Amino acid sequence: MKRSREYLILGILIVALSVYLVVRGRDRTHYKLPVLSPVPVGQIADIRIQGPAGRVELKKSGTHWRLLPGDFPADTQTVDKLLQAIGGLKLTALVARSESYGRYDLDEKQRIRVEARTADGRVLRKFEVGKVAPSFGHTFVRIDDDARVFHAPGNLRELFGKKLEDFRDKLVLRFDRGAIREIRVVREGHTTVFRRSAGSNKAGGAESATASPPAGKTPVWRTDGTGTPDGARIERFLATLDKLRCDGYLRGQKKSQFVKPVFEVLLKDDRERYRLTIYGAIDDAKEKFPGVSSQNDYVFYLDKWQAEKLMQAPAELMKKEKNKKESIPENGGTHGRKSLAPGG
Repeated sequence: MKRSREYLILGILIVALSVYLVVRGRDRTHYKLPVLSPVPVGQIADIRIQGPAGRVELKKSGTHWRLLPGDFPADTQTVDKLLQAIGGLKLTALVARSESYGRYDLDEKQRIRVEARTADGRVLRKFEVGKVAPSFGHTFVRIDDDARVFHAPGNLRELFGKKLEDFRDKLVLRFDRGAIREIRVVREGHTTVFRRSAGSNKAGGAESATASPPAGKTPVWRTDGTGTPDGARIERFLATLDKLRCDGYLRGQKKSQFVKPVFEVLLKDDRERYRLTIYGAIDDAKEKFPGVSSQNDYVFYLDKWQAEKLMQAPAELMKKEKNKKESIPENGGTHGRKSLAPGG
């Protein structure tokens, strides 16, 4: 009798465990993640972002992207990252079913809403970005009107949570270093001109002022002033100017408002001229130096360290003359020589 009771209890436990496993298995079917179809980035022509940092809209105009409000050029690299994140968005885990969004920074005050549309306004993808997960490898997100919270790979908060200024194109000067033939530096009211020496045109055998030097060989520069230009220093100076990016823009400022530069450099090649002008610091801490460029329509600023790096004195581009004179002792002795005196 006792054994029969034990069998009965064991049978009940087996049935209960079976029911639990079946129910658990059914519950797991609700854990199936939504599969997001990839969005071809070529179809995206309008990106709208609304969050704590404000409203930003990026619109494609031909092959370029413009930033609204303000109609500024958008940074190409940043836009490419946005397109890849939107088009390839994936969900890796279900985090919560409830609507307690505050803990994930997905509440009305902290969330970032993102919409990607076609040129005719059709919505391609819509989602909300919360904070970065504790693992730092994922971000909490919501998709469309789904109330659930998911994990998405990467730090989407950092990518989409930028201010409008951070989406602007900060490239202010770009040129072909190998094509530059003349550098005109104006500093403290003095102008120094560096010209590239004529190179040997092997094809024709004659000298040509436009011939580029052989690969890996430093070009020779000359100047009408005193001193001998240091080709390596000049090439490093050009490298600093090429692909120059500013630190930000000055809102409401126009180029015509700035008239007394502290530094200016004019570059010439066979077809174009490039001009960069830097003015005195405008903030009390002397950390922001306004600038204008022939390749940018807006007044920008450079941080102190970058401005000082650019504003080199022409003397810093010259070869350093070595003093070859030997020091001779006043007594006319033979300093440094072995004495030949008897008994020495």
